[in-house]
Amino acid sequence: MIVAVKPPVPSQCAKLLSRRFAIFPVRERGKEPLTKRGFKDATSNPKQVAAWSRQFPGCNWGVALGVPSRCFVLDRRIAASAARYSPEPVEPKSETGRRIEHLSTLSRVEYDRVRDREAEELGVRVSTLDAEVQQRRSTHEVPKSDRQGSTMFLADPEPWPDAVNGDDLLRELEGLFLAYLTMPPGATVAIAL
Repeated sequence: MIVAVKPPVPSQCAKLLSRRFAIFPVRERGKEPLTKRGFKDATSNPKQVAAWSRQFPGCNWGVALGVPSRCFVLDRRIAASAARYSPEPVEPKSETGRRIEHLSTLSRVEYDRVRDREAEELGVRVSTLDAEVQQRRSTHEVPKSDRQGSTMFLADPEPWPDAVNGDDLLRELEGLFLAYLTMPPGATVAIAL
C-alpha cells in the first residue's frame, strides 16, 4: 500500500515513508543514530520525521530493517566471516564427542536445561561437561571485530569527476536490484539509499 506523504517531510524520506518504511535520523556522513534509542525510535510517522529533520538538519536517514519496515536483509559478510574463523569440520570420533558437539550448538538456556542430565548420562562432572562445551563453542564464535555493529573505517573515496543525477542513479540501482532480487515493494529504494 502506498500512502501520500506531504511536506515538510524531507524529499529523500517521502518515498520511503510512502511505502511505510520506519526510518530514523543518523549522523551526517555516518551511521551513528542521532536519537536516544537509535533504530528502536524508527517511525513511519511523517510528523515525527519532519520534527527530526528540523532538530537534525542535514542528517542522513536510516531504515529500521526487519519487522518495523517489513524488509529483511541477508548479510552475506557475516556468514563469510564466520566461515573464515571456523576450523575445518572434524568428525567427532565417539558418541561422547558427537553429543558434546551437539550440546555446543544449543543456546545457553537450552544447554542449562539439559546439562545435569547429559553429564550424568556421559558419566562426567557437570563442570567438566561445561568446560568441553565452552571449548567447542569458542571455535564457532566470530571475533568481536567482525560482528555486526562494530566500527569500520574506510579510506576516503575519490569524488566522481562528472556530475551525477541522484534520481537517475536511484532508478538505475532499483532496476539492478529488481533484476536480481525478490523483494517487497519499496525495499529496492531503501537498499539503494
